[in-house]
Amino acid sequence: SRLPTSLFGLFRIFRNGSMASNLYFPQIADGINQDYSWKTTFFLVNRSSTTASATLSFYGENGSALQVNLQNINASRFTYELPPSGTLSVSTAPISDLRSGWAMLSSNVKIDGTAIFSLTDRAGKLISNVTVPASPELDSFSLLAELQPGTNTGYALANAGDASATVT
Repeated sequence: SRLPTSLFGLFRIFRNGSMASNLYFPQIADGINQDYSWKTTFFLVNRSSTTASATLSFYGENGSALQVNLQNINASRFTYELPPSGTLSVSTAPISDLRSGWAMLSSNVKIDGTAIFSLTDRAGKLISNVTVPASPELDSFSLLAELQPGTNTGYALANAGDASATVT
């Protein structure tokens, strides 16, 4: 049987650990744009044997706090508890103009996560999903992409620091 496209991002190799960590989601989308709406769903997994205290913080493209609506609460920072081996799924509710940015997940133990942002039409019909795996902070990395005719490859970068970054 085929897996639903929206679950594709959940099937990746998870790291296991018990140290505090920050994870970054370099792209999120939320809001309404003419005839379409975007929402971002976060899937979080606590693979440790310790309860995780996690904070999910949202930032705009300029690095300032970005308010979103999660579980009928408008804020830029949300705190959750995940039991050992527990999971959590939360989605933004697109109730205002389209906005994009990035998110950071801070936790007392290592948590793994994936974000899926979904494009729907006014009738609620799903048009497209894009999976964004969480990433630890990186000083350098290589990005491999398919550049064949007829393909489109996108990437997102988030600078969580105070200084400018150079991308080459």
